[in-house]
Amino acid sequence: MAEIHSVIRNIKSKNDLVASLNDYKNVVLKDAYDLGLSSFALNYVGLFETLSEQNATEETVAVLQDPKGMALYDALNALVKRFMAGETGLSEELAALRRENIGRMTEITSLIDVFTLDEYIMNRLEHQFDGEKALSADYDDESMTQELLQFLASGGRDSQNILISEMIAQLPVRMTKNRFYEVVNERLSVYKTSDVSALKDIYGMLESAAGLKKADPEDALSGKLARLDEALKSAEPAKLTEAEYRMLVADLTETAMDLNNASDLAEMIELVLNSFLTAVLSAECGSDSDDTAARTIISKVLEMTGGESTYTIDDIYRDCEALEGKIEEFQERFTSDSAFLQEIHARYDAELEENGLTEDYKKADSVSVLMSNSAFASLDARLEEQEEEVTDEFFNDLVRELNTRFSELFSECKKTYTRAVMGRAFSVIPPRFATQEELESYIFGSLSGCSNVSEKMGCIDLLNELMRD
Repeated sequence: MAEIHSVIRNIKSKNDLVASLNDYKNVVLKDAYDLGLSSFALNYVGLFETLSEQNATEETVAVLQDPKGMALYDALNALVKRFMAGETGLSEELAALRRENIGRMTEITSLIDVFTLDEYIMNRLEHQFDGEKALSADYDDESMTQELLQFLASGGRDSQNILISEMIAQLPVRMTKNRFYEVVNERLSVYKTSDVSALKDIYGMLESAAGLKKADPEDALSGKLARLDEALKSAEPAKLTEAEYRMLVADLTETAMDLNNASDLAEMIELVLNSFLTAVLSAECGSDSDDTAARTIISKVLEMTGGESTYTIDDIYRDCEALEGKIEEFQERFTSDSAFLQEIHARYDAELEENGLTEDYKKADSVSVLMSNSAFASLDARLEEQEEEVTDEFFNDLVRELNTRFSELFSECKKTYTRAVMGRAFSVIPPRFATQEELESYIFGSLSGCSNVSEKMGCIDLLNELMRD
């Protein structure tokens, strides 16, 4: 295998360019195979542990394993079995399975956003039934306002903007629907000068956070959540009984566990798929690698998933110890060696095409994405979409559609849920304040305008928690 620094020097000086480009690709894919297969083995152990822990829970509530996630897990194990039997050419099936898993994680994320909206309401109902029932004697809105302003002033400009968003999302919302539409439209207007994809991205974040996305009624994960969400849409705090509140708390607790388990499963499947696909894509350049340790671990885990293995998890842990010592070296080498990829594309894409190296470099690009810190990144991340400017017509149509969707949602729910939707929307696009005085006025107005003691105490709890963190 060629020495990487010499290869890069030759590429930069165009010394035997085609051979050097080929050598570079071989080095990167060899590094990718070593890192990918070793990571595959360790991640596969992690996935097995995740499911074992979920199955062994001693919680008293019923825990649901995500059926869609388990179907993906079964499909993954079938591909692992074929790989270990020596089958090649699995990259397209692995990439398709990865897309399915990313889709599942997107669905779970939307459900988590609905859950977060419901949790927002439950946090503000808590003091009606649990804990203190009245504000402390020394509390006053002006002092709380000044304390929040001092907290915001303690951070730099960048962190201050983030903290303002988090703070506004937790303050009591006291705003008319028409004023809410004005604020949302004003905040979206900054995207008029961006490209269409940026506006669509913020729209997607907003519709998810504010509960505008509808859950699939056939999705097993959405059952308890739908019941909880529908109950909170029609809830009126003053009429809510303690028995009804306790039932909502139980649904919230069980839903949290179900969503957490489903999210953990999807994340671990993704890590396995990323490293597995990396090993498959780079296998041709890893033929001289010593991969015995990694393959031994994968084989043992595969046997354990079938339930007929003579191995224990402790046996696998011992095998992992030796491999863990190599992972850091593999990671450093791959990160360093693949860093020149972007410059090669910037300077030599035409030469890659002319000399039949484009497909090999696509593999190198793919493994670079797969082994990055962004587990759910698209494999087409390098291919930039053609930027399309936002037109007035496109913007106005989108805003009109958004306002209609908010209006329809508000017509279905009581005031408490409406305020929660507004609060969650402000976590994505908070109101803009031109001066410190405007910000101070908004904070004080939100606090002083809230006459519901339980809601106010819940908000203050969360604001104090924000300041402690």
